[in-house]
Amino acid sequence: MKKDNKWLLWGLIGFTGILLVTAIILFFQLKKPAVPLPSPKPKPTASPQIPVVQPITPENVCQVSFTIAELKCTDITMTPASNIITSGEKRNLKAQVTGGSGTYTHAWTVTTNKTNKGALSSTTTNPTDWTAPGSLTDPQSWTIKDTITDTSTTLQTVTCEKTLNFTGLTACFDTCDNDIDCETDLRCMTVGGDKRCVNAGCTNETDCTCTTEASPSPSPLPSTITYASPTTAPTPPTTLTKGGQPELPEAGITGPAVLGVAAGLLMILLGLLF
Repeated sequence: MKKDNKWLLWGLIGFTGILLVTAIILFFQLKKPAVPLPSPKPKPTASPQIPVVQPITPENVCQVSFTIAELKCTDITMTPASNIITSGEKRNLKAQVTGGSGTYTHAWTVTTNKTNKGALSSTTTNPTDWTAPGSLTDPQSWTIKDTITDTSTTLQTVTCEKTLNFTGLTACFDTCDNDIDCETDLRCMTVGGDKRCVNAGCTNETDCTCTTEASPSPSPLPSTITYASPTTAPTPPTTLTKGGQPELPEAGITGPAVLGVAAGLLMILLGLLF
């Protein structure tokens, strides 16, 4: 009986030891930091099957084609329309554009054969204004150009231009519009129904040279006027006799008178006979 109790005691001691060891192991395991569980690997998917390339005939091909109209600048219109300008005169210029694609961009430039190019109100807008220099004397010309570009895939670019001229100051007695058109010291005035560059001091002089002439002074009138007395026809002189009485012509027949009468009668007789 004592032998059985002995084995029972040893069994309890062993069981208790196992429990203690198990408790110690669990204690230390719980103290360890938690280790994340590995994420599951994604399941590979099957690759899509590549379709077999099938040859096709040209009849089954779809084609799309389009054409962009050619960009053109047909003209530059001006207001006023005349290309002859005077000092300080303004022109409104507008480029006439057709074709292309998208929006247009403009680039205006001015070149001249002298130094003063005048002034553009804008170099990128259409229309734009150009003003001539304010003081001009010698002939001059200006070329105003617009370079236009569209926004198509081909970026088409065209140019168009306009030329303006100043022909010089207007000479004496030539037609004009304003005083600034005329040469120095001349004014634009109406003469005979037309506006001409004239000398304001003598508007009717075609050479614009005023001449000063002395006006004739009136001759003094005589203080007294002498009238001529009427003349009488002269009377033939009379012959006075010694006694103071006029002498009368003598009566009688003279020789020449007799001969003349005889010649006349002879002529009458001859006429009657023949």
